[in-house]
Amino acid sequence: MQDWPIYFKNNLSVGDATSSVGIATLWTKKEFIGDVLDKSKYNLVGQLYSKKGINYIVRNILANPAIRHMVVCGSDLSGSGQAFVNLIEKGIDDDHKIIGVADAYLEKEIPRDVIENFRKNVEVIDLREEQSPTKISDVIAGYESEGMFAEPATYPEPVPPKTERFPSEGAVFRVSGEKVSDVWVDVLRNIMRFGTVKTSHYDDDIRELLGMTTVVMNEDPQSPHLPEWMLGLKVNEVNEYCKQFTTDEVHEGTPYGYGNRMRSLRGKDQIAFIIKRLKEERDDRGACAVTWNVDTDLGIKSRPCILLVQALVEDGRLHLLSYIRSNDMYQAWPRNNFGLLAVQDEIARAIDLPRGDLVIVSASAHIYKKDWEDAQKIIDQETKLRCIPDPRGNLVITVNQEKGVIELSLLSPRGELLAQTIAKDSVEAMEKLVMKDWISQMGHAFDVGKQLGWADLALKYGFDFRQDNMPKLEEISKQGITPAREVRSSSGAQLGDVRKAESPISNTCDPTGEKNVC
Repeated sequence: MQDWPIYFKNNLSVGDATSSVGIATLWTKKEFIGDVLDKSKYNLVGQLYSKKGINYIVRNILANPAIRHMVVCGSDLSGSGQAFVNLIEKGIDDDHKIIGVADAYLEKEIPRDVIENFRKNVEVIDLREEQSPTKISDVIAGYESEGMFAEPATYPEPVPPKTERFPSEGAVFRVSGEKVSDVWVDVLRNIMRFGTVKTSHYDDDIRELLGMTTVVMNEDPQSPHLPEWMLGLKVNEVNEYCKQFTTDEVHEGTPYGYGNRMRSLRGKDQIAFIIKRLKEERDDRGACAVTWNVDTDLGIKSRPCILLVQALVEDGRLHLLSYIRSNDMYQAWPRNNFGLLAVQDEIARAIDLPRGDLVIVSASAHIYKKDWEDAQKIIDQETKLRCIPDPRGNLVITVNQEKGVIELSLLSPRGELLAQTIAKDSVEAMEKLVMKDWISQMGHAFDVGKQLGWADLALKYGFDFRQDNMPKLEEISKQGITPAREVRSSSGAQLGDVRKAESPISNTCDPTGEKNVC
């Protein structure tokens, strides 16, 4: 019994292992209820966030079958409480699905006769939405130890499933990088991990993401970076392909050419128009070229995939944006980039500006099944962690022990002070950073989270905090540490909560530090 509970031991409040009472507080913090109760009156107290978690409750009880009464209380935000009630009251069907509840199963490694014996001997006390420790204490006060209803037993773990597709936000994925090859690997990884498997009119399935936006920030079309593993592309091949964009030629046997559509459609040279407009007015928002010909393209099979390019000047650089209705991200996307980079370079040189970003929105970003294996090999071999500076700037974090606050300063990528704010702990700091949108890179967010955790320790125990330096707790503990103040471990927010920020949000600040509310 010394290794019990078997599952989530560190997340459970353990009372008397012989008690006949177990308590599931659902989405309500277990400490809110369990810390007030007499430990001799319960066996275990824990939360039950998901329906999947019912399996771990059942497995823990079967390993110590002393629990005969399960109190289900607290906020049932995900329906996990209802699922447990249904398990006891209605049982499971032939597929081990809990009857009357969607998406709630008991693992088939737990035998049906064992589950039935569990249901026969464990009573559910349905107190859902009840959060009063006093009332729950009154309910369990009369229960005594009743002994075990079966011999302690454990059962095999289910074999982890091979996940073909992971859940995701569904649409609009953003991938950025310096070179086409950098971005391509991340594009492939996202599609293979999150893409929906669909059929296509080419008799080959695809994995597809919707609205993938790629940003190539620093690729020189005059000297492209072409690693061997990127489709084996060579400079001469890329240059030949780019002619489809930089000239109005149409290759024999092809119904259209992108350069032809942008430079000769109905006798109009749209690239020349873009150059003329941007020379006349740098901030023009109508410097566009389209490839779609409604007179010929509606309803036919072979119609342009790249529909639109738009040139925009921002911060003294020429950016090019393109919309592609259907994009083969394995075979065509790298080539599309080099073709569009050539057009961007042509426009930038003509108006005497440096190139900016190449932004492509691929409405249907897909990989054909015939390329899945090769795409996965590239992902496995070429995925790398890259330290990418956050374009929104850098955070300087300090701890002001005198005021008992964490101070946050946002610096631009060039180091200028942009904004400042203060927080009473890491929880408030996190909330303010989210509301102010100071962070855009996931790696930056993880690093800031680590720093704020150390800042919380410094704030609580009164020791010095230095950003990017882990506190030497072994030295601090030798001196003896006493909490200087309390800090929160969580905000207490629950799924679905919506609330206003605690302080006004502003994009300006007082550099003197007199008003730290920006």
